Amino acid sequence: MYKPDKYYQNDSRWGNHKFAQTERTISEIGCAVTAIANGLNAFENYYGLITDGYEIIGLNPDFTNSNMTSEAGANFEMLASYIRKDTNSSVKLTDTKKSSLVTKAHKSDKLTLVFAHMKTSGPEGEHWININNVNADGTFNGSDVLADKNGNPKKDYTRSSADTFDRFIILEIDIGK
Repeated sequence: MYKPDKYYQNDSRWGNHKFAQTERTISEIGCAVTAIANGLNAFENYYGLITDGYEIIGLNPDFTNSNMTSEAGANFEMLASYIRKDTNSSVKLTDTKKSSLVTKAHKSDKLTLVFAHMKTSGPEGEHWININNVNADGTFNGSDVLADKNGNPKKDYTRSSADTFDRFIILEIDIGK
């Protein structure tokens, strides 16, 4: 079974590349494009498995930085559009503050990608991660994209209460519809 790569924003392959239309680097401010790359990579490879398709490589933060950003930064609507076009699937994008919608989406029969935003005390004041699962107790399991120079997560957000986050982007994908 293929296990997609897990991307970190400070990976030496793209960490020093300029983020979208700024002079800052992916390593400095690329958490959202890296989270998008992780979500897209996992989705495309899952899609390849269930359709007897192919293993897709190269859907990394460089790809999302080049194809899924606008002047405002990382663009989740561009991700939804890419999935719609690439897989001929129906994609519903929800931008919400309600964690109950994340729980509801995870219980649906659709493939779901969830991105969570939080305020931080760091220099940027915000951070994005991927939410991978909703636990029975209502907490979320997520994966962080920020890592130290050795690739080890700087902060472990693997199990967090819903109130850790202030915004969620939910993509519900109905494959081939």
